[in-house]
Amino acid sequence: MASIENVADVIRRHSTAAMLVLVGFVLIEIQILAIAVMKSGHKSTLEVVDEKGQIVYESEGTTLSVFDKQYFEKNFGPLSKYTTRINNKDVPFPFRAWFFAAVGLPIGVVFLVSFIIKAFANLLYGEKAHAPPQEEAPRPGNGADGPAISPME
Repeated sequence: MASIENVADVIRRHSTAAMLVLVGFVLIEIQILAIAVMKSGHKSTLEVVDEKGQIVYESEGTTLSVFDKQYFEKNFGPLSKYTTRINNKDVPFPFRAWFFAAVGLPIGVVFLVSFIIKAFANLLYGEKAHAPPQEEAPRPGNGADGPAISPME
């Protein structure tokens, strides 16, 4: 029967792979935090409004870039016919979304990798990958083929 290994022994034996996995998870967590920070904070949008007060065009930032201005004038006419206004707002840090992404993504990656490993093991080894190891058949002469003799007799 195969012995069940301690998790610490497996990590010690495969320390390079364990460190790579740990560094990968830390990088994923840093990316999740960076995206959440980028989505929060002070946001400004420039709105171009027509005579009726309807927003015709909206751009991030406080000014129109050269590309945005050319695009606008090609589609809507000269910018001088419209009024512009800046809309400022503060977006709070998305704590709930960050927390669930920071916990859920690494767990999802672990489940996906374990599924792929099991699928390859099943594909390559078939039923041998899941079958428990078979014990040796009893040899003649070790008491398994005859009646049991107690030490009291």
